[in-house]
Amino acid sequence: MSMAAALGTHTNSDGIYWAIDRYLEKHAYLTEKEKEQVCRVLNSRKMSPEACEHAAKNERLPVRVIVQVLFIAQLQLRETLTKGVWGYDD
Repeated sequence: MSMAAALGTHTNSDGIYWAIDRYLEKHAYLTEKEKEQVCRVLNSRKMSPEACEHAAKNERLPVRVIVQVLFIAQLQLRETLTKGVWGYDD
């Protein structure tokens, strides 16, 4: 996971998300706090809609991460609707 953090998230965080998902799948014994520590490298703002959808349903992720993903998805949807309906382009 430290390698993922070192590489950064230039275009999107999908690869990091899928790596975290696999890691949590193989290390099911981790506590919620340990899972949160692993997920700190994840940038939910840079995740694709598909990865966000999967993360929102992923029972392996800490609840805090799921809520964060849902919040970001809601903000992105709101922004898209605002641009589409009202023609705003901030």
